[in-house]
Amino acid sequence: MTKFSAATGTRTGDQHTREGTGNQDFACYALLPKDRGVVAAVSDGAGSAPKAAEGSETAARAAVDGALEAASGQDEEINLTETVAAGMKAAREALTQRSRSEGTPLENYHATLLVAALSGTQAAVAHIGDGASIARVDGKYKMLTIPARGMYANETFFVTMD
Repeated sequence: MTKFSAATGTRTGDQHTREGTGNQDFACYALLPKDRGVVAAVSDGAGSAPKAAEGSETAARAAVDGALEAASGQDEEINLTETVAAGMKAAREALTQRSRSEGTPLENYHATLLVAALSGTQAAVAHIGDGASIARVDGKYKMLTIPARGMYANETFFVTMD
């Protein structure tokens, strides 16, 4: 049986420190049912969004919860692609619900999102935005996803966008 471990860490950027806006990143993870793997989500709130930190946390937590719910309904072999897709969908739904309940535009919660599910032999990863996922395979690091780039230098995409 594969043993899983995970750790998270973030660092507040220099500009955020100077402006006093604080860290707008959030990461969380959980073991899949019956210790068959792990699901993780990483989100980076957009510095230009007034509720970026709230959006980042809401997206990541909802993604992990949604992925776990999807995985718990699966039999022996967990379909990691379906698990990740369910996490992405849950994140968007949670942000939309929060926007409606607070009467705040959805774009106030702009955040990128990366969701990954790993078993002993497989991985599924999806992301929206300028993040990337990297894995060590046979002692070498490989990019599993590459950052999405917009038309302009600092343009990216957010889970809150259509």
